[in-house]
Amino acid sequence: MKWYYASRIKEKMFGISGTGIRISHMLPVVLLVLALLFSLPMSAAAQDFDIETMVAAGSSHSLAVRGDGSVWAWGYNGYGQLGNGSHRDSHVPIKVDDLDRVLAVSAGNGYSVALMEDGTVWAWGRNSSGQLGNATRTDRDEPKKVYKLDGVKAISAGYAHTLALKKDGTVWAWGYNGYGQIGDGTMNDRTIPVKVPGLSGVVAVSAGYGHSLALKKDGTVWAWGNNDWGQLGDNTTTGRTMPVEVANLTSIRAISAGQNHSLALHADGMVWAWGRNSSGQLGIGTTTGQLVPTRIPELSGVLVISAGDNCSAAVRVTGSLWAWGSDGVSTMRIRPVQLTTLSGMKAVNTGGSHSLALKSDDSVWAWGNNSYGQLGDNSTASRIDPVKVSFKCLIATRVYPSGGGTAAGGGVYDHGDRVTLEATAGSGYSFIDWTEQGEQITTKNTYSFTVTGDCTLDANFRTVLDVLKSYLKDNYNGVRVEESAIGTVLEDEYSDAYSYRASAGDNLIFAIGWAETDSDLTMEVYKPYGSELNDHKTHTVGDTKIVILEVEEAASGTWIYKVFGEDTPADGQLYTVLVASSDEFFDGPSAGNGLGDIDGNGQININDVVMVMRDVLALETLSYDKRLLADVNEDGRVDILDVALMQRRALGLISSF
Repeated sequence: MKWYYASRIKEKMFGISGTGIRISHMLPVVLLVLALLFSLPMSAAAQDFDIETMVAAGSSHSLAVRGDGSVWAWGYNGYGQLGNGSHRDSHVPIKVDDLDRVLAVSAGNGYSVALMEDGTVWAWGRNSSGQLGNATRTDRDEPKKVYKLDGVKAISAGYAHTLALKKDGTVWAWGYNGYGQIGDGTMNDRTIPVKVPGLSGVVAVSAGYGHSLALKKDGTVWAWGNNDWGQLGDNTTTGRTMPVEVANLTSIRAISAGQNHSLALHADGMVWAWGRNSSGQLGIGTTTGQLVPTRIPELSGVLVISAGDNCSAAVRVTGSLWAWGSDGVSTMRIRPVQLTTLSGMKAVNTGGSHSLALKSDDSVWAWGNNSYGQLGDNSTASRIDPVKVSFKCLIATRVYPSGGGTAAGGGVYDHGDRVTLEATAGSGYSFIDWTEQGEQITTKNTYSFTVTGDCTLDANFRTVLDVLKSYLKDNYNGVRVEESAIGTVLEDEYSDAYSYRASAGDNLIFAIGWAETDSDLTMEVYKPYGSELNDHKTHTVGDTKIVILEVEEAASGTWIYKVFGEDTPADGQLYTVLVASSDEFFDGPSAGNGLGDIDGNGQININDVVMVMRDVLALETLSYDKRLLADVNEDGRVDILDVALMQRRALGLISSF
């Protein structure tokens, strides 16, 4: 399954069109650095680069964007942060309802945010402080558009506040503001986006627990909000309600805000860290906090960084994955340690106590706390070593009407699997089509497709009577019989038998019937306007004289047509009468009026071939009118030669019989 990695950059960047990497932000935003790969000047590297999210780890849930722009979520769902209209946790990825054409996602504490291709932002989940930005404080279990916000190019969800970067380089914020993390000079919560004053030329943003970071295109970093642990990097522990410049940082290419610490990636591939360090999350070899940025000495050639609650992670240009700090599951690390079980990585994202990583083969891996299934491996077992996220899909099948047949092939599959469904009609039924949500997919009883998500497909069948009803209504031989004229169903030991009371327009009469005994068979039709029929008509098929028609006029004005055999008919013998106002009898089906179309669906396909073959092998018995249609070489019998001709026609090897 393809997950977005190469970004859809709308502008040319450094003269290279469509270059970039999709990465993500949890509480923090994770940014990447292409300048390292191309050895470009700092000012150019920070310019014109669309930052997109692919995987995002929240406090106890996870998000991912698929290659088709859909969003998938798993883990804790107590606030509706999975976006599927429920509050049930999911241990495997499920699709977010009614959300497509998504460029980026970000996961916070109990809520989720998505950036659309059109530059709008949508959010769902917890909303106690207005972090969804829809002018309310009501939780939502389905996505809702953020109030009056467009032209956005990057997003970041923090603990309970959200940041958005517009294409014009301005920063907008909303949600909880108890530490001043909104950056508008107050500590008042905001339920709709407000512009952060004093900031321009910004190329990246990252929201932490109670503080915020912004990277300007000149390579400087700015911070505001909570500063109890020095996470603002201004050499104080004084909180700020408006942005201040982080000390001693230049030529920065990426930033990430954790719970109470911060990371920055320099143009030379080195990582700088500051703030709280009680779990070793700064990676500098001690647990001593830092009020100003301090370089991590044992880490170089870094491409991607991510700061979580009390842990941090990085991907180097070699594709190796490194982690430090504590996620509550692994042993605390005060220096970066390579996770040797994984290679070929291209993105990483740390959450509250779990992390996600993306491999070059587009598989997603997770490790850490799994109490709510946030690792997506269909379990709640926490993992020290990364496990592959299980992107399973449920392919469900249903049969209509119940008992009409069977549908095989449904089940649980991986994304990208090839699946074949097969429908088999039951006795007395014929297959119609496969549908999904009422839309026809195919009229073939076998359907193969590539799994892209959960789906429910319906195998639809109809009774033989319904098939015949449809057949009679389709101007066969120029005769049209209204459905209201269909009569009762009679059964005998030979086959289902049907009688019809038909009212045909255009001066035409059509009637079909079966006789169960040697008594005369009577069929009623309305008098045809303007027609003149002789009292007795004899219709001959081949060398056998099979019916005689006698006409009477009943007292009610209804014309009665009596049909009887020249000889005493056998039980269950079929009599067919076709009467036209021109006094001509039709000789039966032909290539232009249904010959070979056994199931009456208007085409000749493999289903027709199978029906005739079963008749030839005496596995089933076709009714008389179907046998007329099956005799495609018109030699007066149905045999293997007819089967062969029909098969060639169904496969398109011949165009006519």
